[in-house]
Amino acid sequence: ALNLELEKLNDKKTEAEKQLDVLYLEQKQLEEKKGDIVVKLSVLENSQYTGDERKESINSDILKYQAALDELTNKAESIAKVLAKYEASLNSIEEEIATNTETIEAKTEKYNELKDEMDSLKSSQLALQERIKALTAMEELFDGYTKSVGFVMNAYNNNEIKGAGVVYGPVSTLLSVSEKYITAIETSLGAGLQHIVVDDENTAKACIMALKEGKAGRATFYPVSSVSGQNPTGEMINAKKYKGYIGVADELITFNPEFASIFSSLLGRTVIFDNIDNAQEMAKEQNYKIKVVTLDGQQINVGGSFTGGSVKHEGTVLSRSNDIKKMEEEEKEIASKLDSIKSEGQKLGELLRNLTSKNLGDKQQYDLTDKLYRSEKTEYDTVVAQINLNKEIIDGLRSDTQKLSDEDERNKTELVKLKEDKENIVARIEEISTQRIDLDVSKYEFVEQAENTQVKINETLIKIAEIKKDIEAQEASIQESNVRLQEINSDISVINAKMAQLKEEVSSSSEKTAKNRALYEEAEKRLEALENERIRLQNLEFEYEQKKNALSQKNKDILAKREVILRSHTVSESKLEQLNNDFDKMTAKLYDDYGLTYSTAVELNYPEVNSSNHKEILAVATECKNKLRNLGHVNPNAIEEYKEVKERYDYLNGQLSDLNKSKEELLKIIVDLEDEMKKSFITAFNAINENFNLVFKELFGGGHAELSLNDENDVLNCGIEIKAAPPGKVIKSLMLLSGGEQAFVAIALLFAILKVNPTPFCVFDEIEAALDDVNVARFGQYIKRYSNQTQFIIITHRRGTMEIADRLYGVTMPQKGISKVLTMDINDVGKDRILKENNQK
Repeated sequence: ALNLELEKLNDKKTEAEKQLDVLYLEQKQLEEKKGDIVVKLSVLENSQYTGDERKESINSDILKYQAALDELTNKAESIAKVLAKYEASLNSIEEEIATNTETIEAKTEKYNELKDEMDSLKSSQLALQERIKALTAMEELFDGYTKSVGFVMNAYNNNEIKGAGVVYGPVSTLLSVSEKYITAIETSLGAGLQHIVVDDENTAKACIMALKEGKAGRATFYPVSSVSGQNPTGEMINAKKYKGYIGVADELITFNPEFASIFSSLLGRTVIFDNIDNAQEMAKEQNYKIKVVTLDGQQINVGGSFTGGSVKHEGTVLSRSNDIKKMEEEEKEIASKLDSIKSEGQKLGELLRNLTSKNLGDKQQYDLTDKLYRSEKTEYDTVVAQINLNKEIIDGLRSDTQKLSDEDERNKTELVKLKEDKENIVARIEEISTQRIDLDVSKYEFVEQAENTQVKINETLIKIAEIKKDIEAQEASIQESNVRLQEINSDISVINAKMAQLKEEVSSSSEKTAKNRALYEEAEKRLEALENERIRLQNLEFEYEQKKNALSQKNKDILAKREVILRSHTVSESKLEQLNNDFDKMTAKLYDDYGLTYSTAVELNYPEVNSSNHKEILAVATECKNKLRNLGHVNPNAIEEYKEVKERYDYLNGQLSDLNKSKEELLKIIVDLEDEMKKSFITAFNAINENFNLVFKELFGGGHAELSLNDENDVLNCGIEIKAAPPGKVIKSLMLLSGGEQAFVAIALLFAILKVNPTPFCVFDEIEAALDDVNVARFGQYIKRYSNQTQFIIITHRRGTMEIADRLYGVTMPQKGISKVLTMDINDVGKDRILKENNQK
């Protein structure tokens, strides 16, 4: 009851506090609202006085901005017309520039193609001119001819042959032949190409005496007065009927008529055919009584011998003049093409220059017009921006005027409402103040009553707490007894359940044992029956295996017999094939050796060859073969061939003598040269060795260096050993030196060689890259001292080397793929610096 009463009093107190808080908040809000209303009333009253003045000012500004807007609009229209003219002009110029640019690009591409073609033609022309010069020089110097021919022609041209008449020259220079017959004519003439044609026998004798006196070898001479031509034989006339016939060799060339007997003598008995097959067919049917040459240089000699193989097609003596003529014609064609291309290139160049000049003028006109257009466009944009700005200002001013009018109406309405709200708020605030005072009095009465009730409640709670402690002790004792009783009851239940389970298991085990015993007896019976069946099947399997093995053995025996039969059959077939091959070979040999077939040989009834008479018959056959071989073949042209072979032998023997003599002279020259080279080498080596030591000491600041030969008896073939020891070191091998020291040793050796054999200029490519800064400085100072005698061009990245240079060149790439060379003269830089210092002073 006390608690209920206390709760009611507390509720009433809390309710009164809540009402007080609500009234306090409401009063505070009303006072704030009252303050806002007072401020708004003041603002609205002030705005009523300034609104009319603002409207007059805004209307005045609108009139001023409208006048400016009209003026700017007129100006924008005028500028827009000018811009349209400029745009039309720019478009026209741009189209013209684009058209000209396309034309220029196309013409430039054509011009470059013509230039490339002209360069290519010039290169070809120069190559042809050089080739013509070379071939002409070879003709003039009789290059490719024997030494004796050159000697005779040079002596004749220099009037050194006494009693000589007219020497017309080698046969090859007196004829002209079509290119397709060159190989055939060269083959037909053979060594005759270099025979010399003279006017008579006296000239021939004079030339021979000159060769003899000059010990210049041997040559064959054809006097026009004594050499007679060849008449065609019957076989040559018959040869015209055969396939592939082209003509007699002397009919396929052109020459001066006075040499007709010469060329008839050389070529009048030689027939030209297209290929070796047609030539062989004709020669065989004419009993090999005609000399035949094919277009590709294969030859069938009188008597049946063949000469042939690969033939050199270029650079021969006979083809040289044809080559010169052909090259001169090609050079003329190229020169004509060059003139035509040059004329076309000049026209294109003039057209390109005119188009480029016009394009440049158009671009300048375009740039000027574009600048004027941009200037006008800027002004136009400025005017349009001012127009837009004025419009925005006028719209804003008009909007402000409308807003002021609307605001005045709203202010008047709001003033009336605010005054009413203010009066209502003041009345409500006074009402709330009265209610707050009444609630405060009621709250204090509730607080006093609640305090008295709380004292009574505390005394009652103490008594209740003492009684609760006694009750809790009794309840704890009872609870402990109940827990112990539950544990005992639980143990009894578990034991009873276990006993029941054991009884069930015993009963179940008895039943299972009886069932298992019955099953075991039944299984034993079944197992015995199966065992009997297994023994029976095993016996059957053994019998089957025996039968199977017997059949397998029979099969193997049959296969073995079959293999033996097949093998003997194969051997028999091979023997039969071999015998057939032997029979074919013997038949072919019989026909080749004796011109007999097997049947005709059998008809001769010679005694059969057997083991008893085999050796005797073989001896007779061998004797007959030897007799036939000793007889040889009949050669009706043996005398003529002997003369040709004898002449060839004498010629080659003379050449061999000349070669042996030349060899001896060359060997003597080589020995003399080697002696001179040894002396020069030893002199130069000693000088380089001496300078090497001096330069080494100068570069290294001391130390010792020398060069030595591995074999002084063979100075031209032996190796050279370099020994170098920097100051303070004992070095047995250059491999013990550092990389920089090895490079410095090489530099010292290079300068030692330059001292012995100075050069006007020398190029070094990063020669000092492996040196340290100190040695780079030494290297630079040495170069500087030595530059009075030799000009050095040095490729380097080292600062010390650059510092001693008189002029620096650098390569940079300001744009991708475009290199630019920069040059700086150090002397000029130094002069400029001195002049600046003097000017400053």
